[in-house]
Amino acid sequence: MDAEHDADDVEQPRPSAPDPRRKPPYLQHQLGRSVRWQPWDGRDLASTAAVRDWARQALPGLLEHPVSDELVHDVELLLGELCTNAIRHGDGLHEVHLHCLPPIVRVTVRDRNTAVPVLYDHTTADPSAPIDHGRGLLLIQGIASRWGVDHHGDAGKDVWCELPIHRPLTS
Repeated sequence: MDAEHDADDVEQPRPSAPDPRRKPPYLQHQLGRSVRWQPWDGRDLASTAAVRDWARQALPGLLEHPVSDELVHDVELLLGELCTNAIRHGDGLHEVHLHCLPPIVRVTVRDRNTAVPVLYDHTTADPSAPIDHGRGLLLIQGIASRWGVDHHGDAGKDVWCELPIHRPLTS
């Protein structure tokens, strides 16, 4: 495994009290486990494929139970969308975190741009706009149980989404 894939960088839970100034406080790794990945070149779209491969390998080590194929697929898909947005619109991909905080997995992508992501509004969009752009956040909104943005002042932002680890069976 090369230095680009920090799969061995597993942070253990810390026994400190939550800091109420930090939002959300459970990101202090008290209840779950976390892994971090940083690209060699955060402006290269090839990083998106590399981070999806990394997530597929790292996810089973974060969870106490076997990982469902559906969860792996959804993490890969949403992570790919968030990373592509960071590269295309966020001044480059800076860092990716997977947090296992039962009962959810949180996927976080940090970029260096302070601009807030804009959810595509098909009712006001230009009908001649390419069909393959502007729908990533709609996909994230449709699959994730929730998503959002945490700002870091001039240092950029984290765009994150959460997926339930165990999902009800659908018929």
